[in-house]
Amino acid sequence: PGQAKEMQSGPSTVAALYRLLADERVRALLFQHSELAGRCVVMAAQALPELTSADAAAAILSFIAGLIGSQEEFSAETGRRSMVLATLPDVCRSICLALTSHEHLAELDDGLTNAMEFFARCAEVIPAELQAALTSGLAHAQVREWSAARFQKIVTGRKEFARKGEWLDQLQQIVCELQRERRRATIF
Repeated sequence: PGQAKEMQSGPSTVAALYRLLADERVRALLFQHSELAGRCVVMAAQALPELTSADAAAAILSFIAGLIGSQEEFSAETGRRSMVLATLPDVCRSICLALTSHEHLAELDDGLTNAMEFFARCAEVIPAELQAALTSGLAHAQVREWSAARFQKIVTGRKEFARKGEWLDQLQQIVCELQRERRRATIF
């Protein structure tokens, strides 16, 4: 919570930091120190739901999207794998809260695309772990069961869509619906 407030005070600094951490070379060096990488992920997960800056959120989500890498990299790097599995529930909770709360994440741009890329990579590499973490994250964000099930089906069904754009369009539509549901729930 304290770190999240500090990060809110300088969204351009947050954006710059996570753009740097998302760089392929920097990320490779960071993963050599899985404890430090884990701290960066936890800090990002704490800050994301509270960030109102689209640029800072997109930078954090770009960093998060690069956590998994390829199946080979993920399997070979035990420190990276352990760190991702340990932080996955917090990351999913954070992304779900942000997706249901921030209108800028309903736009088909870097923020939403990076979040969905993270989910797609997880669905390929750690599907069972993603399912559990996503279920918990959607429940934490107070998403109704039917909407959560629909969201999960499309997130994990990337391969069923001929084009990535079609998949992202469907997800964007669902995110808009989730945001409307959340607004209705807070009004009534």
